[in-house]
Amino acid sequence: MVRNGLAVAGVVTHASGTAERRASERMLKAKSQEAGRTITVGERPAGTEQLAEEALAALVTRDAMIGVAKVTPPQKGARL
Repeated sequence: MVRNGLAVAGVVTHASGTAERRASERMLKAKSQEAGRTITVGERPAGTEQLAEEALAALVTRDAMIGVAKVTPPQKGARL
């Protein structure tokens, strides 16, 4: 049998029969108490210098925020 996985955290425990469960509970609790997500936008898209914050926010998609798409500025004269 082949098992594949990704280890994202680790804890050394004493074998007690419930150590794995307790360790996973501690890791999940710590994860849930982390601050919210942080999103960093590297630069303002070209051609959007004249846009107000609300209009710029309307152009930014989920894909643009995670870096798999580019924000396309509106056509000249287009209304947002």
